[in-house]
Amino acid sequence: MKTIDKGTLTRTILLVLALANQLLTASGHSVIPIDDATVTNIISTGFTVATALASWWKNNDFTHAAKKGTELTKSLKNGDSVQVVKASDSDHEFTEGGE
Repeated sequence: MKTIDKGTLTRTILLVLALANQLLTASGHSVIPIDDATVTNIISTGFTVATALASWWKNNDFTHAAKKGTELTKSLKNGDSVQVVKASDSDHEFTEGGE
């Protein structure tokens, strides 16, 4: 038997929980007794945490040198031949193809 993808498993569990909650609510039972203010706070906190994590994970280049470093890294990952020129010579420039 092949292993189940984590995303598939997570979505299936959430679907089962949502269906169980819907059936219990329809029968008059309150499974998740929360008010609108709590839902708003949970959504707001979730959005803030997701945004913070995305911003932290993303490579944010603020300086010119950092931007050039990212360009160099991308070129190297693409297998391009690059030649790095000393910073004092031309402000962190590099050329593709080693020219």
